[in-house]
Amino acid sequence: MEKSSVERLSKEVLSRGIGAALPCNLPDQWIKLLERDLKMVLENGDHSYVSAPLAIIFHLIHEKKGGKEKKITFSEEDLFNYLRYLYFEISLETVRRNTNIAPDPATLETILTNREVGWDDMNGKLSNRP
Repeated sequence: MEKSSVERLSKEVLSRGIGAALPCNLPDQWIKLLERDLKMVLENGDHSYVSAPLAIIFHLIHEKKGGKEKKITFSEEDLFNYLRYLYFEISLETVRRNTNIAPDPATLETILTNREVGWDDMNGKLSNRP
């Protein structure tokens, strides 16, 4: 299975600004590729698929820190959590696009965090819990 091209990701997504890297703005093809890559890393332990998800994570963290950091560091545990959070958001975006369930998409503030998403009985859709 061919791995995602970071060069192509950079050209098609990362070069278009921070908003383009949020799952709700990713093209369908990148949603599928990133979901596959994250599954290979997290479920199969194949770290050769980590490049594209890591590029998205670095891009998002850089912007979350104000875009001024020249060096971004985090622990292995943080990296694992960022990968899990990104996988969750990509999977949630797949649900949002392919069903009648409409969870609120991640924002720059909520991406790469352990946000809760729950059922809101008042309006019949998934929504973020404070």
